[in-house]
Amino acid sequence: MISQDTFEKVRHLLASGELSRSRIALLTCVSRATVRRIASGKRPGFRPDAEGGYDVADVGPLSRCPGCGGQVFLPCRLCRVRGMIERGRYARHEARRAAARAALVAVLRGQRSRLSA
Repeated sequence: MISQDTFEKVRHLLASGELSRSRIALLTCVSRATVRRIASGKRPGFRPDAEGGYDVADVGPLSRCPGCGGQVFLPCRLCRVRGMIERGRYARHEARRAAARAALVAVLRGQRSRLSA
């Protein structure tokens, strides 16, 4: 998580228009993706409270997840990802990877047989 000062510095540098996003990322020590999200408005500016945590108005109260029982800011990402895995959302990606591996092995075996002949 970046600090509010860093967030404001990135926004200021973006508004000036003098530097590229890559250069801003280097100068502020944040990733280019973070700079891109700040520029597009998809990344909110988090405001630390007095204890150094996050403002409750930004993220909501800390509470127990009904699925895993962990103390989290709801909705629980862990339970969401576990649900996606159980529903098989990632299964098609694994099937594609397996097919690509099989095709690569077939190509490599074909090249080996040509080399030995």
